[in-house]
Amino acid sequence: MTLFCKKLLFVFLAGLLPFGAQALYLNPEKVMTLSISRSGLTRLSVKKDKIQDIFVHPAEASNNVQLHKSGHVFLTPEGLEGPLSVTLITEVGHTQDLLLKFVSKTASPIYLEERAPLPPPISLQAPSKSPGEILSEFIFKGRQGGFEENPGTGEQRQVQEVIYRCLRSWTNNMYRICLFEAPPEEKGFETPLSLVKRDEDIVLVPGRSRNLPSFYVLQFRHNK
Repeated sequence: MTLFCKKLLFVFLAGLLPFGAQALYLNPEKVMTLSISRSGLTRLSVKKDKIQDIFVHPAEASNNVQLHKSGHVFLTPEGLEGPLSVTLITEVGHTQDLLLKFVSKTASPIYLEERAPLPPPISLQAPSKSPGEILSEFIFKGRQGGFEENPGTGEQRQVQEVIYRCLRSWTNNMYRICLFEAPPEEKGFETPLSLVKRDEDIVLVPGRSRNLPSFYVLQFRHNK
């Protein structure tokens, strides 16, 4: 077995234990500069992929860059002085340009991998249900909609001669719901539709009974 083959076998087996390995992200839009040991054999691999083809410049250095049938590339520095340019093409279609510089250090495997995709952006579309539907489900179907209860805001609204106060409130990431109640001594009356202001993003739903003069208001949270 030649010295090159012995080194090749050692690096291939040692790669099963990636101690001291370099892990870098693929970046096809840039030439990636890598520092390679000038005194040992270096293995270059692409995580969850195989290197399918390589191009080397200068061409006379091709013998120093060997593509193995396993999909790994093995680099030897013998006889090389200056930097080496290498382009890799992988089995799934990644292309990466490399500039290899030989330095005095211990040889270690190099892993290239694809950067994980960014999570999808948060949707800014309007909710699928209307504010009225959201509020009705909250009141009559057991506090649906991911709302958490908070102290009342203390906001006041007046209907005829009666002053209502927000004594309880609930919020989720988009809306605030306030429960407005009148003093206990007041009697019920018609639904106070006059409370709906034209310049507000609100929906009004009356209380369950005219004998209990209370109502819920759904507000967009940007209009606090």
